[in-house]
Amino acid sequence: MLGCSKTGASRCATTGSASSFSPYSRLPAYSWLQASSLGNSENRLLVIDNTLWPGFLEAEAYKARKRADRASYSWDNLIEYISKDLIANDLLYAQPPFEGERVLRILARECRFYRRLLAENLIEVLLGGNVRSRMFQSLSGVVYVFLAVERTIDYQLRIAELAARCLVARSRHPNASTVVGIVSGRADDGEKGLSFGLCLIDKPEWSLEDEAEANWLSENLGYFRSPITSTRHWDEYPVVPANNERI
Repeated sequence: MLGCSKTGASRCATTGSASSFSPYSRLPAYSWLQASSLGNSENRLLVIDNTLWPGFLEAEAYKARKRADRASYSWDNLIEYISKDLIANDLLYAQPPFEGERVLRILARECRFYRRLLAENLIEVLLGGNVRSRMFQSLSGVVYVFLAVERTIDYQLRIAELAARCLVARSRHPNASTVVGIVSGRADDGEKGLSFGLCLIDKPEWSLEDEAEANWLSENLGYFRSPITSTRHWDEYPVVPANNERI
C-alpha cells in the first residue's frame, strides 16, 4: 500500500480500609509493586489498601516516566494528522483507500512506551540534517522506515523512494513481515508545516525474487547499502537522578 498526504510511596499491610478506587485502576500500581519491592520476596499474603494508587502517582519514577513520555505525543499527533487527511480523502494511493486505515491501526497499536521510542527516532530524522533515512524496529515487531527529503521533491518521487527503502528494510529484517514507511519534507529548513507519505509492506512470505529485487535496489540505488547499526537502551521508568532508584 502506498499513500501520500498533501496537506512513590506505596503501602502494604495486613489490614486496610475499604477502598474507594476501582480495583482495575489499581492494577498498574500493583504490577509495579510486584515487579519492584515484592519481586523476590517471600511474602505469601498481600492486602492492598487505598493508598497504593495515590502513592504510585506520587512516586518520583512515575513522574520521570511521564516527563519522558512527552515525546510520545508527537506520535499521537502524527496519527491525528493522517486520520484527518484520510477522512477528507486527501490521500494519494496506489491501492484502495482502506489500506490507509490498516496503516493507522498499526500506528495506533503501539503502546505509550513504544510511541516514545518511535517518536524520538522520527524526530531525529526529520530534524537531523545529516540523516536522510533510518530503519527502526519497534518492540512490537513492526519495522519502521523514516525518510526525510527536501520539500522540493515531487510527492510521487518521495513515495517511490520510500517504497524501495521499505522493501530493502524487509530484506534486512527476515523475522519481521510488516514494514511501515513514513516520509516527509525536512523539518530543519525553517519552513512551516509537514506533509507525510505512507508505505506499507506486509509480506509474511519472502521469495527469492523479493530478495533479488531488494538487493538490486540496495546495490544500485544505495538504499541502506551500508547502514550504520547502533544499539540504544531506553527505560520505561527512567532512572531518577535524585536517588538513582528505578522502578
